[in-house]
Amino acid sequence: MRQYERPSLLSPRTGEANLATLDEFIGNQTTAEILGITEVMVYLLAKPSPGRKTPHIKRKGPNALKNFARADIEAFGREYIFVPEIQNRTGIRRARDVRPWLAARGVGSAFELTEGRYLGFKRAKVEPVLEREAAQARIAAE
Repeated sequence: MRQYERPSLLSPRTGEANLATLDEFIGNQTTAEILGITEVMVYLLAKPSPGRKTPHIKRKGPNALKNFARADIEAFGREYIFVPEIQNRTGIRRARDVRPWLAARGVGSAFELTEGRYLGFKRAKVEPVLEREAAQARIAAE
């Protein structure tokens, strides 16, 4: 494992979730790992803001170290996709190139937590684009 890689919550042998790590409530780091984002973005997603129009995750855990409900975070991850995952799946090197790449394919961001930064996209709109690009790459490789 490279120094900068985090250990996976999935078993390397079976690819299934390690039940010992599946707590009902999770902290910032586990939340970041599940969503594929940084802890800074977790903080911004959870930051209370009156009149906020962007989606957010609610802190409702039993203590400061385990403050997010795992089920809520997993549901949030099924609804939204973030720049790091898109980069990994497309090979786009720079984060700032993701938004224009998706815009050229008719997909806009669902929200940005600060102006022009910390973007989230609707997974239902992005997945078809990623699948289409992957299929075209496979055809080109043949």
